[in-house]
Amino acid sequence: MMTLADLYNLWCVSGNAPKKLGSLFDSKGRASMTVSSSSSSFCQTELHRALKEQVFGIKSFTVLSSSLEQASASVILLEGPKVIIQLTTQGYCVVSAGATSRIHETIEDLLQSTSPLYAKKRHEVLMAKLARLS
Repeated sequence: MMTLADLYNLWCVSGNAPKKLGSLFDSKGRASMTVSSSSSSFCQTELHRALKEQVFGIKSFTVLSSSLEQASASVILLEGPKVIIQLTTQGYCVVSAGATSRIHETIEDLLQSTSPLYAKKRHEVLMAKLARLS
């Protein structure tokens, strides 16, 4: 199973990472935390990308903060409530009143467990895509 750090390193190797953004691990897998002078962190970029892919099942989102190790976003669910979603190197979770929910490996899993309307909308989108294939 790939970790978030593995994905980050693949992203850097692929040449898609900004030049100022350093790798968390060197080529031998040793920790080599490089401080970035870039205002955009991997977690921020990944959280924004992940939420952007889910716009069909949420009302809106705004990235609130980020650091090298985490990013958080305010997300308005289809049901109406606003939740704060945080991405760390461990995964995605909902932050509420200082407490965090269970960690999820994917944004889809987190949104499905948090929003019944998201789960319904995701199912509808998948069925529509399958129908177009047949």
